[in-house]
Order: sequence, then C-alpha cells, then structure tokens
Amino acid sequence: MITRGMIDELYTLVVAQIGVTQATRANKPKRAKGPNHQTGRKRKRKRFRYARTQDLFCKNPNLLARYIREGTPWLEDEDYSSPKPEDVKYFYTALWGTLPEIKIPFTVDGSGHIARDIGDVLQAITSRDINERLNHTRQNTAPGPDGIQRKHIAGIETKEVLRILFNIILVRSNRSLGV
Repeated sequence: MITRGMIDELYTLVVAQIGVTQATRANKPKRAKGPNHQTGRKRKRKRFRYARTQDLFCKNPNLLARYIREGTPWLEDEDYSSPKPEDVKYFYTALWGTLPEIKIPFTVDGSGHIARDIGDVLQAITSRDINERLNHTRQNTAPGPDGIQRKHIAGIETKEVLRILFNIILVRSNRSLGV
C-alpha cells in the first residue's frame, strides 16, 4: 500500500531531480518612502482626498452629496480603503458556512444513483493530459512555494515522471476513499 509519506518522499525526489533553485529578487535600489518636506506631504494628502472623493462619487454619488451638504468630514470618519470586520465575517460565513451537497455519479450503496464504472469517472492521467495542461500555462508564470516554473518541467523525461507521480497520487486517493 502506498502511504502519504511515500508520496511526499517521491515528490521531494522529483523536485530535487528537476533541479529547482529558489528565485532571487533583482538588485534594485530601494524607493524613497515619501517626501520629507511639508509641501510634498500636503500634495500627497490632497491627492489622497481627491482619489477617495472620486471613488465615493463612483460608488454612491448621493451619499457624497449628502456629506458635502451636511459638512460631514467623511474622509476622517471612515476608512474606505479597507473592509469592515463584520463585512468580512458575513462574506466568509455566507461563502463557507453551508455544507456542500455532493452527488456521486456512480452507485456506492445501491441508493438509486445511475450506476457507472469507477474507471469512467477516475481515469489514469496520460502524457497527452500533461502536455495539454502545460500548453495552457503561460510561459512567464511565477513559481509556487516549491520554486517550480514551467521551464523546469518542459523536458519529456520530467513530464513522464510527473505523469507517474500524478497517477500514484490518484491511486492513493482512490484507496483512501474506499473505491
């Protein structure tokens, strides 16, 4: 039986074989933090106020008109650049707060679903599948946490190793599901 530890070891060996090196940032001079004189700060604050006013005008012109009529200092009262904590909580509760309904497309316990062979649903990954996926990936994508970029897996041998690794993972996940 293939264990999770064996898959992790195999993945480590694949990454080592590909020969990925961690990317380093270019040596660019650091930007100045901001103006050190009073005039620059006033200009920066004025540009900020203008941008926030335009933003509120686009989102809710009636609210902006009411603030101006009543003389409400709306820039100092609320920070429009960041969402409120209660809005974030509501968003994620609505998004993740319900249990998903999963319907399996084949019979597991005779529950009346349409019977399909497991081979029709979970097919082995082929070299063609790997090539199609890589062809749909842009050339200059950023590497993930493991440092692998598209250029690292362009070779035929590497694609074959990936195909075998993905099929091992597929078989392992099927066994853990009891299929």
